[in-house]
Amino acid sequence: MPYDSYKCPDGGVIKIEDCLKECRLVGKINPVNGMPYVPCGRCLSAPTLRKVAEQREWNGKPSTTQCLRGTREAYLMLTHNYAIDPKSMMFALLGTQTHANLEHGMKDDDLGEERLDDGVSTGAFDFYSPENGGTLFDYKTYSSYVVAKYLGIKSHKVLVGHYKNGKPRYRTVYTHGNAKLDFDLAVQLNDYRMKIEKCLKLPVSHMVCEMIVRDGGTYMATSRGVTERAYLIEVGKISDRWMEHYMKKKAGDLTKALDNKVVPPPCRSHECWGGMKCEKFCPVNKWCDAYKGGK
Repeated sequence: MPYDSYKCPDGGVIKIEDCLKECRLVGKINPVNGMPYVPCGRCLSAPTLRKVAEQREWNGKPSTTQCLRGTREAYLMLTHNYAIDPKSMMFALLGTQTHANLEHGMKDDDLGEERLDDGVSTGAFDFYSPENGGTLFDYKTYSSYVVAKYLGIKSHKVLVGHYKNGKPRYRTVYTHGNAKLDFDLAVQLNDYRMKIEKCLKLPVSHMVCEMIVRDGGTYMATSRGVTERAYLIEVGKISDRWMEHYMKKKAGDLTKALDNKVVPPPCRSHECWGGMKCEKFCPVNKWCDAYKGGK
């Protein structure tokens, strides 16, 4: 089932179709700060709210992104109507618009936004170029904190002299190394690679993530050593055998749970970010007994 409601700035919930007809908070005052909840008549523009409401329908087969979720989270999202904060989708919406704009820069032999079905799951890769033996690109928007982690950026204090009073003067320098890419990112690109190789019979020699820095150019980003607005980072290959086993297991577990109407076991620690995702970012946590038991 899709999300069918929006969470409002006052903590209330409204059906999406009712929200699009009229905002329930027009003229209402926030008692905390004395200001209107929606001084411009809505929390977001109506076109934005309509765009956020668009969702891909469940076709009976898991997608790559659904397999990357915890199986319980994916199951609950497919079996319950739930509410989301539309503002939490703004970067996803930005990514969708970016993908659409980049399609205009594609050459005749490039491929993009094509959904493939390898018999296990479906997935739509961002961009494929036949150059350099076949290169698969994926576009992501991340905070500078995440980008710094992926690049392995570390800060160091280097002595550059002394002040007039004799105290040492240091300069901060940044080094790159020990980069640690996200597990989900690596699995996602490798799954797309295998789908392209199997379904389109095209070679994929390189997998590259184009990371757009969400807060690029700000003091916070530069203080972390992230000085560019975007980076290209190559993603390594995972063995086909491991990938086949992993994706078949995840897709099979979700399909079996849906067929039998049995809630899967709780999400693994890395899938729920050690519990932080359950607390702050899981839209279906109220139906999860593991989360309620942790309160």
